[in-house]
Amino acid sequence: MNTCVAVTCVAVLILPAFFYAAEEAPVAVSPYVGIDTGLARIECVSAAGAGRASRRGALIDTGATVTTYEVVLTAAHGLPRETEAVIRTCFLIGHAGRQYPIEAIWRPEQRGRGFTDDWAVMLVVGRLSGQVARLRIAPLAHLELQQMISNDAPVRLPLRFAPSERECELTQTRLTVVEARDGLLAHNCQAWSGHSGSPILINLEGQRYVLGIHLGSRWIFERNAPAKDRSYGD
Repeated sequence: MNTCVAVTCVAVLILPAFFYAAEEAPVAVSPYVGIDTGLARIECVSAAGAGRASRRGALIDTGATVTTYEVVLTAAHGLPRETEAVIRTCFLIGHAGRQYPIEAIWRPEQRGRGFTDDWAVMLVVGRLSGQVARLRIAPLAHLELQQMISNDAPVRLPLRFAPSERECELTQTRLTVVEARDGLLAHNCQAWSGHSGSPILINLEGQRYVLGIHLGSRWIFERNAPAKDRSYGD
């Protein structure tokens, strides 16, 4: 069995928490892919300029009515370590391959705690044109979130090709005590290497929200589990 990990503790960086009773429902598969469904693509040019590394993120709706920037929530691993290098070599990719430069990036001041510190918020210069979906962060209190975990609430990890998506849920976490305390969640969505930073979507009262971002997977060995269930997927 493989268990994937998502982070939600970064939500407070962008929007305040709201408190209300939320009803979760399955998240429908969008007929669109990429930024059409809130899935951002970030490309960074290699130090030698010989290639580009592509990664994913969540395109965030900050609630601003007039703005000339985009906000992207993504995973920190794989990005250039120095802030200057991120600003100089990385871009948000829009329709028709248009590049939007990054003006600023925020990452945890404390690093080295694994998944807990694996997030980044980017401020991107310019506003994406065309059909674009921006995602609001799920306004959930801690107790509401715990209830959703207990109920195996349905969620969705958008993939580049919509037909390949499947129903998935939050799972009873097999995280460490520290990871659970710091806002990490487990899910069983289909994912592979390169999906880190993708938004985990949830449906609340008929609206689609981003609950967190996908960070990766880890080996989970169940006692007496058949060999085929002992797999790894990111």
